[in-house]
Amino acid sequence: MQISYNDKSTPKDGPSAGAATAILLFSLVEDFDIDQTGVITGDITVDGKLQPIGGVFAKITGAIAARAKFMVLPKDNERDVQEYFVLHPRTAAQQIQLFTAADIEEALTLMKNGAAADRLKSPLNISAKILRGEVTVPKTMSLSNSLDEIFSAAAPLLPKLASQWTGTRTIYIYPPKITDECSRRLNALNFKVAKEVARLQDAFLSYLMEIKSIAETGTLGDYQGHSTNNQIAKNRIEAALRQRDIIYEELAALSYNKENLEKLSRK
Repeated sequence: MQISYNDKSTPKDGPSAGAATAILLFSLVEDFDIDQTGVITGDITVDGKLQPIGGVFAKITGAIAARAKFMVLPKDNERDVQEYFVLHPRTAAQQIQLFTAADIEEALTLMKNGAAADRLKSPLNISAKILRGEVTVPKTMSLSNSLDEIFSAAAPLLPKLASQWTGTRTIYIYPPKITDECSRRLNALNFKVAKEVARLQDAFLSYLMEIKSIAETGTLGDYQGHSTNNQIAKNRIEAALRQRDIIYEELAALSYNKENLEKLSRK
């Protein structure tokens, strides 16, 4: 059986559903039940190999929130699964059993109803290996996951930053609720991101600190240094603009660094 989709050559979101779709088809053809307490994610090739996917951290967090008992991910995402525990306590491994499978056959053995006992002793059980200390959790995340987490933490800032550029004098002041949450999430990444983006994380934090200082004047929205006679406010705006420009510079440096681009392309 082969299922094909129109316009399949155009890149698009959704390949992570490939493995789940294959499991569903197998269950219909071979007449077995799927364990409803588990979830699976992964792209799949025509010969049944599971391909790596993105957004692993968010998908694991989502599976835990949905109270899934186990989750199957592609073997090539094993490093991402391990890095999940850089940001989350190892006790998270008690909340959900995380497995990695190389192909659809391995995934089938895990997803079939009644396979709970086999899953506990499966060599594919990454959660069990972490709890037993058989897997060493990395101290920092990969470059790709580090960027994902930094951008996720700073997400509310990005639309305004993207609409500005180095040299403009206008800066946007966010409500304290936004700056506090962004700062909290970025601080949680301290000493956990790849060294290549540590300066970018610091720049976002410094930018937020300056923004919060300006907000103490009671002004929200677009703000320009020449619109006030308050020298303290002007100094704070200049400091915020410098940190904003450092963010741009760090992003540019990443995009032009061949070694970093190769790391991201391998990911």
